[in-house]
Amino acid sequence: MSSGEAELVRPDLRVRSHVARSLGVALLSCLSIGVGAMIAAHALGAPAETTRTEAPREALVHVAPIVVMAPRPSTPNPAQAPAPARAPTPAPTEQPAPTSAQEPAPAPTEQPARRVRAAAPRVDPSCILADGARPSCSWDDGFPAVSTDGTLVATKVIPDDGGRGFPGLTIRFLDVATSTVVRDVVVLDPDEVSWDFYDEDLAQNDEPGARRRAQLLQVMKRRAAVAQKLLDDKGYRPLEHLGTSIQPAALEPAGTAPRGDRVYAEFDQQAVRAIDPATSTALWSHRFDVPAPAQPDPDADCGSSFELHSLSVWWDPEMRIVLGTSAYHTGGCLCPTLELEQVVRLP
Repeated sequence: MSSGEAELVRPDLRVRSHVARSLGVALLSCLSIGVGAMIAAHALGAPAETTRTEAPREALVHVAPIVVMAPRPSTPNPAQAPAPARAPTPAPTEQPAPTSAQEPAPAPTEQPARRVRAAAPRVDPSCILADGARPSCSWDDGFPAVSTDGTLVATKVIPDDGGRGFPGLTIRFLDVATSTVVRDVVVLDPDEVSWDFYDEDLAQNDEPGARRRAQLLQVMKRRAAVAQKLLDDKGYRPLEHLGTSIQPAALEPAGTAPRGDRVYAEFDQQAVRAIDPATSTALWSHRFDVPAPAQPDPDADCGSSFELHSLSVWWDPEMRIVLGTSAYHTGGCLCPTLELEQVVRLP
């Protein structure tokens, strides 16, 4: 409507036209809502109104949108907009310098325990009847030993007691050049022992047995003093044990395992060689030619032939003197075991 035409309309009708316009818009909105509800009810296949009581159903209702005129928001000036807040930048942390991986220290190698050796051979008669009851009786006694001039070797010999279990001791002196027995000093013969004073507990309750025990101990001390004087006069010193081989090999592997940095022996029957583990070399080799003892009485309980049971080897590295003791056994556990000794001076 132009401005000229607007002036021709009556002033009282201008207000009515505004009211009619508002009512028309509201009426159209209500009609739109009603039509939308009818369409939704028809889509669900149910009448708009029902007198039956039914559980409420969820339905998707399409409502015509109502357009509302809103003023256009003002566009802010980018130049006047505040700068967006920035998150604080964390301060750089100093990283530790990479360290090279250190290999763990190798575990210490367990060294075999060394047996403490005596500085010189000693004969203690009190340990013979004590049957090893005192701790000092198990200490090394320094046997076998060699004289300082290298002419004699002293050994301990345990006499056969016929299976009775009685103690005995003989100190034997061997000629290095010939392996023959030069002298035997008997400290105790098994036949001198009897049950009534061998057992200390029995001897305490038996006055005659205790008296005989004390008398025999005095005799043993005198004999031991003789042997000790022979050892001291020639300055005997202990030989080093290289090992023992038990025969047959099925009972124990032939040879002796290495023992740290100590020289040890390897065996093949009566053949022996000394090994230095520090250089992995054989220092010497020797075959002990010790024949078996004569066959015992075949009619006796121990009538079978003697067989090699073990071979033990000692030596003195400075004088290169080697002692081999071959043990021959026959029969059962109560049958005798004979030890035959041979001394060798290496070239």
